[in-house]
Amino acid sequence: MNTQAVGLPPEAVHTVFQATVMAKVNYASPAWWGFTCADDCGRLEAFYSRCAQFGYCNNNTTIASMCDEADKRLFSKIINNPSHLLFPLLPPIKQHYYNMHKCSHDHELPNRTYAIKD
Repeated sequence: MNTQAVGLPPEAVHTVFQATVMAKVNYASPAWWGFTCADDCGRLEAFYSRCAQFGYCNNNTTIASMCDEADKRLFSKIINNPSHLLFPLLPPIKQHYYNMHKCSHDHELPNRTYAIKD
């Protein structure tokens, strides 16, 4: 479909697509993206690819990269703002006695257990 047929230049079509369709896809993606299965991710990527083929958006990124970037932005806002609602849910800050490499955060992660709790 030619985007000129709807009466809008391609830049305006991209803006409308971002403001309507991608806003709905990206809304609260840090909350739901981690729970999507591979099939759902594939369907979302195929949808975005078809939209790019129709000229609604630029195909220079993926849904996964957009959702990962939203996750990083949210996590950065949480760890850098002690008054953030989710800040108290972070694990305590880990004390390092060595200097191997820089991690993206300095919080202590809980030990992983495989036992089922009753």
